Amino acid sequence: MNRNDENMREYTEGDEKGIIKLHNDVFLSDLDVHRWKWQFFEHPKGKSWIHLAWSGPEIVAQYCMMRNHLNFNGNEITAGQSCDTMVRMDQRGKGWFTKLAGMNYEVAKQYGAQAVFGFPNRNSYPGLIRHLNWIRLFNLKYYYYRLGYEKVVGGRANVVLRYFVKLKIELERQLNFFYRRKDYEMLTTEKIPLDADDFVNEINTYEVLSVWKDLAYLKWRYENHPHNKYLFHSLKIQGKSECIIITKVNNNNVHICEILNRTKNLLQTLILLYHTIVFSINTQAQIIDFHGHDNGFFNSLFQLAKFKNGISNYVFCGRSFQDNRFNDTFPLPNNWTISLGDTDVA
Repeated sequence: MNRNDENMREYTEGDEKGIIKLHNDVFLSDLDVHRWKWQFFEHPKGKSWIHLAWSGPEIVAQYCMMRNHLNFNGNEITAGQSCDTMVRMDQRGKGWFTKLAGMNYEVAKQYGAQAVFGFPNRNSYPGLIRHLNWIRLFNLKYYYYRLGYEKVVGGRANVVLRYFVKLKIELERQLNFFYRRKDYEMLTTEKIPLDADDFVNEINTYEVLSVWKDLAYLKWRYENHPHNKYLFHSLKIQGKSECIIITKVNNNNVHICEILNRTKNLLQTLILLYHTIVFSINTQAQIIDFHGHDNGFFNSLFQLAKFKNGISNYVFCGRSFQDNRFNDTFPLPNNWTISLGDTDVA
């Protein structure tokens, strides 16, 4: 190949070395092969769709849809999550982004893909909306609760204030009448509860639109992540899981990635959220937070728990490839349930 030749093609084995180099150059990241393969080739639903632009022997742009299916009223919909879109600085303005995306969508549709979705950054958002027929659905909401005040008061005063925060949460937990029941238990483990498959399948049936979740997905996403560690806080009633909260500790922050309740029972979820907060206070965490969107359950839960709220930096967008009831439902924000764990950054 001539050093100045330019072309586009689908990923083939061995291209990952150039992809990782481009990723680390564009995003100033430290992506490694293990993490890359986990995300794009070990997903339980299958391999990702990846298209690349070349200038001579070097990869200069990528458009990728990570295989990530959607749930539509309990039915699994083949779909992809757009992520790691990148164009080398000296190659911008050549139209690589839209050309690669167009090729990518055509191939994905041949494999049955009915939609693409994602959380675009400021660089990719305009092109997706203007040229690729994506629609902006909503910004996620941001909820947070301060566990400590180390940066404000530091040292011993922070320890005292954290004690009173814990005391306040314990009091609120005692006042919740559900807490007085004797037929439940709450656990925190590094493994997903064994009955989670039945649990999330039931959740799928009453969600209108969400990321498809089953036991294989949760194990891949959280238990098998090559770098991050997650905790599973679960509430069981008579030995049966009714609610799971999944958290990730990042420096002094505890990020809630998933809030899953079999029947969206507020009192059950609130008592497990209190448990999660108390568990987090016993670490060095200063803040516990959550980014998410649904038709009101999240907002009611965090209001009851007295979290503060704001607008998240994450914007959820997408595009349906269909012309049917799924397509009619897709653009309506209140049909969606989306959590921080659905992004590719948590």
